[in-house]
Amino acid sequence: MWTKSKLDKKITTRWNNLGRLGEELAELNLRKAGFVVVRNLNQDKRNNCFADIYAVKEGQPYVISVKARNKYENNGSLNARYKLGKNCYPHAGLAETQHNAKAAWITIAVDVNAKRYDAYFGLLSDLNENTGVSMTPEITKKYQCLASGADLLRDSGLTEQECLNLKNIYQKK
Repeated sequence: MWTKSKLDKKITTRWNNLGRLGEELAELNLRKAGFVVVRNLNQDKRNNCFADIYAVKEGQPYVISVKARNKYENNGSLNARYKLGKNCYPHAGLAETQHNAKAAWITIAVDVNAKRYDAYFGLLSDLNENTGVSMTPEITKKYQCLASGADLLRDSGLTEQECLNLKNIYQKK
């Protein structure tokens, strides 16, 4: 059985790097998709409980939670669900009120071996109270695709080694 390794500095550094990468790729792909006033809400040092990015499209403001994950598990199977957090709905409600915006999400599925990524956008309300975003191929067809098989190194500026350092770390239990 595979399990996550104990939390140590190497793992938390990888998680933080993947999170920052996700926010950068989300901003890039939102702009490409025609969103304007794209702002990283975490850059003011006050971490929002739900929202990472504020963006506007066709006059509609959004507060967006970004979830960047490895596309595949250590055993090669698809990482099929990206959790938004058990309190995502109350936190999203606060962010919606604070920014007068709709709550949304972006998933960034990173394939470190292929050095590619996919990015999807959707409204939190479309998840029907689920606290995770399904990433199965049949479900992702229903999302707005911002990027499919995009070049990770080109879009992120990462080196090949930095890319490989984002790979999941597991130990056999």
